[in-house]
Amino acid sequence: RFLAFEDFGTAGLRGDPTQWWIDDGGESNPFFNFFRAEGISDKDHGRRGRHGVGKSVFERASRVRAMFGLTRRADDREMLMGTCVLRSHRIASTPYVPDGWYGVQSDTESRLVMPVETDVTLLSNFRSDFGITRRRECGLSIVVPWLSEEVTPDTITEAAIRGYFDPILRGKIRFRISTDKAEDFIDSETLLDRIGRCRPDFVAEVLPFIHLSQASIADGPHVTIPVQTEAGAPKWEKVSVSSAALETVASRLDEHMSVIVRADMKVLRKSGD
Repeated sequence: RFLAFEDFGTAGLRGDPTQWWIDDGGESNPFFNFFRAEGISDKDHGRRGRHGVGKSVFERASRVRAMFGLTRRADDREMLMGTCVLRSHRIASTPYVPDGWYGVQSDTESRLVMPVETDVTLLSNFRSDFGITRRRECGLSIVVPWLSEEVTPDTITEAAIRGYFDPILRGKIRFRISTDKAEDFIDSETLLDRIGRCRPDFVAEVLPFIHLSQASIADGPHVTIPVQTEAGAPKWEKVSVSSAALETVASRLDEHMSVIVRADMKVLRKSGD
C-alpha cells in the first residue's frame, strides 16, 4: 500500500537544491526546508503552518518512515528525491545514523545527495508506478511507501473535511480522493452529500461548524467586534458590544440558530502598508 498526494495551483519546491544548511540572512528555500531541514523552520512572520509538522506527517504515515517527493517548478525543473528517517542503529557491528536519502550522490567534496533530474526514464517510471498525474503543472507530488494501515480513504476524507470545510465551501480548494476501486470528489457542490456518507459521530462533530460556515458565507446577521492591531500579532482586548447586538445574539441562540461574530483587523504586509 502507498499514498500519492499531489497539489496543484502551487509553485513547487523552489530554492537551491545544493543548499545543505540554513541561511540565516538569505531567502526562504522550500526545497531545503522540505527535504534537508530538521528541527528548523521558516514559518515565522505570521506564516501559516507549524514547525515542520507537514512533512513529518507524511514520514510517520509510512511504516518505514519514508517518503518521495517529485516537484515541478516554474523554471521547468523537475526533481525527484526521497528521504527516510529511522532510529540510530547498528547492522552487525556497523553503526548507522538515522537519515537516509534517495537521489544522486554529488561528486563534489560535500558528497551531498542531489535530486534526480536528468534520468528521464526513471522519472517516467516513477510517475507510472505510483499513479502520478502531474505532467507540466507546477506543484509537489509526494509518495508515501508502505502506508500505515490506519490511513484509509475514509480517514483521508474525514481529515480533508475537518481541516478544510470552510475553504471547500468557499470554492477555494477541492479534493480528489481515489483508489483503484473508487473515486471521490469533494468540492462546494458535493461536500454535504459526502458528509452524509460518513460515520454518524463524525457527522455530529462537523455539521454544526459547516452550518456556521454556510451562514457566514451567506452573510447572515452578525456581531462585529474590534481587534487591537499594532506591530506584530493582533491582540484580544476587552470590548464593548451594543445592547442591540447582544439582543440579536440572544434571540438567535434561543432559536438554536448560528451566531456569527466577526473580528475585523488590519493585516500588516511584511513590507508596505
